[in-house]
Amino acid sequence: MGENLFRDLTAPLILDGATGTQLQKRGMPAGSCSEQWLLAHPEAIEFQRRYVQSGSGAVYAPTFGANRALLSRHGLGGQVGEYNRRLVALSRQAVGDGVWVGGDISSTGLLYGSAGEEEFEKLFAIYREQAEALEAAGVDFFAVETQLSLNEARAAVLAVKEVSRRPILVSFTLNGSGRTFSGGLLPAALLSLEALGIDAFGVNCVDDAGVLERALTELRPLTELPLLVKPNAGLPTMVDGRAVYDLAPEAMGAMAGRFFELGAALFGGCCGSDEGHIAAMAQALRGKKLSPRPAPAGRWCATEYALLPLEEDTKALSLPVDGEFEENAAQAEAEGARLLSVRVDDERQLRILLSSQGAVHLPLRPSFSDAALRRRFLRCYAGRADLR
Repeated sequence: MGENLFRDLTAPLILDGATGTQLQKRGMPAGSCSEQWLLAHPEAIEFQRRYVQSGSGAVYAPTFGANRALLSRHGLGGQVGEYNRRLVALSRQAVGDGVWVGGDISSTGLLYGSAGEEEFEKLFAIYREQAEALEAAGVDFFAVETQLSLNEARAAVLAVKEVSRRPILVSFTLNGSGRTFSGGLLPAALLSLEALGIDAFGVNCVDDAGVLERALTELRPLTELPLLVKPNAGLPTMVDGRAVYDLAPEAMGAMAGRFFELGAALFGGCCGSDEGHIAAMAQALRGKKLSPRPAPAGRWCATEYALLPLEEDTKALSLPVDGEFEENAAQAEAEGARLLSVRVDDERQLRILLSSQGAVHLPLRPSFSDAALRRRFLRCYAGRADLR
């Protein structure tokens, strides 16, 4: 499987639909560990075959929660390797040859906001274990999906990069205001993750078409990467203890046509969607071709909460990295500063800078006394710094 799986697309790629709600339809009790239940009921994976018959050219293996943090909630923390291997094999058996199978990696649920170096490395270790298992299982790509914060997404991407050269797509879920659940800006997440070398970027698990349209409109001018949309099948209502979704397949097909016009290249469904929704998307996109996108103009820097276009004369306010850094940065922002120049000479200053990410929203222009400090900062920084 080529390394440019998504970047070389000439036509829209249809991904799969929901997994969790499909398992619930097939008898999985509420509150179950879906990975454990599916391995005990492997015949339930047949819904992926239906997706392929309806137009999906790629599916996500049902490994969404197969990381140590989530499996440990069910007493299964030691089963990461076995579960990922067996679940990928189920998908391979269901879809057959000629269909791409992705390793699905979700949020851990451990950290929604910004992190210091120690917290970041804990996340990285959890993701690396799962990524290594998925690579050994032979997935064609990695889907880092339903992300809540830039820190977690970066940890997952770096973990995959350490064990694999396969393509990586990343998608966030958004609230009604179009922000990530840690309060971050989606374009800032794109700029940060693009610098790590991801292959596609987008949004999933959103039920508001307007939020998705605004997201695509914001993202398209910033990148040449293929953009992804995987909306929910509308809003859920509870019927007999189960969520029932209200968006008809025809409506999702119409949404797909609109998303294509706004620049999306990868399409699928999230919660509540089934093979009917996938078939409607495939029909709406049949015969369409992707147009080459011009390279974005200009340079940007960003934190999780802000982004700034860089010009040759963009001025930066110099601040010392000391015990009052957060307070001084907040005052500088209130007075109109847009970019901070900081100098890191030792371990203490690095810890201050990284631990302040949740409070300091202004982008940074950093310099370092040695290469090791620079590498550690760039590894854990939830943003895109202005490096000179």
